[in-house]
Amino acid sequence: MSDEARNKNHDIINNLKINDNWKERFQIIDKWYDDGVGIKITDRLKNIPYKERRNINVSIYIKNGGLGTFIASYIFGPFYYLFKGLWLKAIVYTLMIICFFGVIGIFMQSLQIVVWVGGALFAMLTPFDYFRLKILGRQW
Repeated sequence: MSDEARNKNHDIINNLKINDNWKERFQIIDKWYDDGVGIKITDRLKNIPYKERRNINVSIYIKNGGLGTFIASYIFGPFYYLFKGLWLKAIVYTLMIICFFGVIGIFMQSLQIVVWVGGALFAMLTPFDYFRLKILGRQW
């Protein structure tokens, strides 16, 4: 992402009517991740030591109110997404979890895997998905 786009995103983040904790997480995501996608890390992030990368992830998931968000999205999953306005992703992720992990759960004779993996999926993706909705104006 170009510096001009980052400056534009910085202004958008500062003008959002959301909690300051979300703004701080959005600034971190904007700085270190391409297009707000959690698996598309920037070259700068690839080249810093592991300890610093871990601190960046801690800042997204645990600090700045992230732990509460992580727990809420883990427990309430699709309902948390609906509350945040991510209705399309709530539907798609839920269907994906039920179809894919439901089949695995049937073969393992335990459907608890659906709950565990589903909760983890929602919890890990929430900051990035919410960033894309609020900053980039799209869910995908």
